[in-house]
Amino acid sequence: MTRFKLKELRNTLPHEQNIYKNVQQHIKQPKRKRTLHIPMLIAIVTIAVCVFVMNQMLPQQTERNHGKEATLLNVFHEIDGKGVAYSEYFKEYDMQHIRNLYYFQPVSLKRFIEANAIQFPQLPEPFQAEEGEVIAVNDGFFTELQFHFKSKEGFLNISMAPSFMNPVANEELLTVDVDTVGNKVEAERLDASTTLFRQIITTDSSLVFSYYHYDDMDDAINITNSQANEFYTYHNGIIYHIGYSPNENINFNEVDDFVKEFILNNEVKTLNLEQQLIEDNWLNSGGKAILISIFLLVLAFLLFHWLTKNRSKKVNRIVWSFVWILFMAPIVSWLFSFSIGILYKDGFAGIGMLILSFPISILFGLIVILLQKRAFKKWLIGFIGIVWIFAFCVSLYNALDHRFIMVEDVENFPIPKAAILNKDSPLANDYYWEPSRGTSIPITYQLIIKKQGWKKIEQEGQSVTYEKQGKIVSLAVHENYFTLIIRE
Repeated sequence: MTRFKLKELRNTLPHEQNIYKNVQQHIKQPKRKRTLHIPMLIAIVTIAVCVFVMNQMLPQQTERNHGKEATLLNVFHEIDGKGVAYSEYFKEYDMQHIRNLYYFQPVSLKRFIEANAIQFPQLPEPFQAEEGEVIAVNDGFFTELQFHFKSKEGFLNISMAPSFMNPVANEELLTVDVDTVGNKVEAERLDASTTLFRQIITTDSSLVFSYYHYDDMDDAINITNSQANEFYTYHNGIIYHIGYSPNENINFNEVDDFVKEFILNNEVKTLNLEQQLIEDNWLNSGGKAILISIFLLVLAFLLFHWLTKNRSKKVNRIVWSFVWILFMAPIVSWLFSFSIGILYKDGFAGIGMLILSFPISILFGLIVILLQKRAFKKWLIGFIGIVWIFAFCVSLYNALDHRFIMVEDVENFPIPKAAILNKDSPLANDYYWEPSRGTSIPITYQLIIKKQGWKKIEQEGQSVTYEKQGKIVSLAVHENYFTLIIRE
């Protein structure tokens, strides 16, 4: 090093002054606050936009044709409408109030019974069948029928809504003698599997009784709220909700006798109330919800990981704890509970599992976040992945039901909806079915047969014999067709 350079280095005063000046400038500048509210807001808005986009990309309404084949809805004309009619007292049991509906213009009772070749029972006084009208609504899969009759003394309203779930199976309902506003509640057994509940107005107030009403000015179906003495039951897969005006001129005993006779012996229940307005595929059988849920979870995970990657460990734990409690745990719990409800075909099982799984999910997530210092994200991803795979498999398993019909005369043995009956006889039926390759029964067909409780007892080549409750059938597959043989 030269003397000149040494001399320059010994004179450090200019360097000290520059350092001092830079320090003073940094001190005077305001410190940038490291807040999380802006990244959190960006994350929430991004997720909301993605939900909207997914909802637009996967529309529910994909098939809306009523005229190609003879169905119950052919007698009706679809119109606009809004609202859902349901029982205020039983809504937490039947979940009818959460349906999305398609609405149809009412027709006279006379036209309805003539078009469907059925008889309607004699009405109690003062109601007349000639003054009755029928309104139909559809939730995409099942048609609810409402029969409405008017007179000077009031109205009589009969609702028949198909449901796979029995809302009055809860034994606790039999112990209730008053409703939530103090009116009388009675229960009567009509047969071994049917319990009729009566709600009789005995106080100055009552629960709301709602029914569908046609507004001819707007050509739309709306909801009318009123007071009524009500009857409610579940019989042979149909929810009956019947109400009439609490008028002294209407004889309660006559209405009561009519209701019981109608529920047990009406011919309307012989009609096919299953009318599918939504394309029958995996997406509309729960797949859409599964895809949206995993999309939101993955998006949220990546987004919050990016927003917190340069933060301290303490901030990371705090942020991820809030994200897990407020966003991820509810979705994971809902996915698991939704799957349990579908698997057991019981809404109460799903609700009960949601009550249990939500706090368990929160507790699991918090323990993992607080105890696993570095690997907590891997644990959360693994937990979410297991739940999602379970829900995905259950949704696929449930979708099998929509591809087959059950033969009631043969203990609900499944037949593919796409199969065409070629030859019919008392003991053997031939069905044309293109997926049949003549080598073995397709795996989906095997699953639905097992799901319906049939046990495989013998196999010879391409012929498999099944047994259920004493009934024995053989299924023989061939190229593009199969044969169903009834043994016993």
